[in-house]
Amino acid sequence: MAQIAEILNKTDDANYYSDKAKSTFIKTWNTDFNNIDDSFTKMRGSGLYQGTRWQYRWALPQYLNEMADIAGGQDILAKQLTYFFDNNLFNQGNEPGIHAPYIFNRLQQYDKAQANVRRIIKEDLNHLYGGNAEYPTPYHGKPFKTEPKGYMPEMDEDDGTMSAWYVFSTIGLYPLVVGE
Repeated sequence: MAQIAEILNKTDDANYYSDKAKSTFIKTWNTDFNNIDDSFTKMRGSGLYQGTRWQYRWALPQYLNEMADIAGGQDILAKQLTYFFDNNLFNQGNEPGIHAPYIFNRLQQYDKAQANVRRIIKEDLNHLYGGNAEYPTPYHGKPFKTEPKGYMPEMDEDDGTMSAWYVFSTIGLYPLVVGE
């Protein structure tokens, strides 16, 4: 809304909606996503659908500066994101966090973005989560395959999102913040 108001030269409305969005983000981040605890690994934790608090934690990359400030700096936020990937807490099977490896680029850790995207595309991984729940036994394998059924079990291919992620990622481009 803020961007539309800005295009329409409605500066007061643009400021209002921008401030409202930012304050809502900061309140939600402080309440639900800043203090990491055991609930972060549970699918449907805190009423979230199709993802964990870890996965939804990265949902608004347009506010990375605010995330970093609240978390204690970009280095701390990068360490938390590294932990997220190193411990297989991401979920390539559903949309809430599929952009997360690209956040490393905004944190000036380009090598980690490249390494994690490459892992997701080319390597067998331990997937703790499917599209809608934790796997009783983690799925070990590639998220994307060159087979007639080209995805890991339970991958949620909403309107071509996973295919688009794969195509963007294999050509080395990704729109981290849509419309930016």
